Amino acid sequence: MTSSSLKPVENKERIQILDILRGFAILGILMVNMPMFNSPFMARIGNFSLWQSTPNHISDLFIRFFFEGKFYSLFSILFGIGFYLFLQKQKESGKSI
Repeated sequence: MTSSSLKPVENKERIQILDILRGFAILGILMVNMPMFNSPFMARIGNFSLWQSTPNHISDLFIRFFFEGKFYSLFSILFGIGFYLFLQKQKESGKSI
């Protein structure tokens, strides 16, 4: 494969709603992983909290209710759509993968 055949997709060819949804999904995944970044690993596995204040409990409930388990599937679907579009572009150009 030559380096001239490898280039990013032009802006006019991009599907902007897919990019927006991907960014939204990555934000959701970041929000779900934020408690893990903020505490020792054993505290998360042992299911105990180092921070017992009310605002911390409210933010934990907020993340669990609005974010947990919702954005992984969205990101997976978007990955599948992107892969499908990649295969379609290869098929249209007549090149093999």
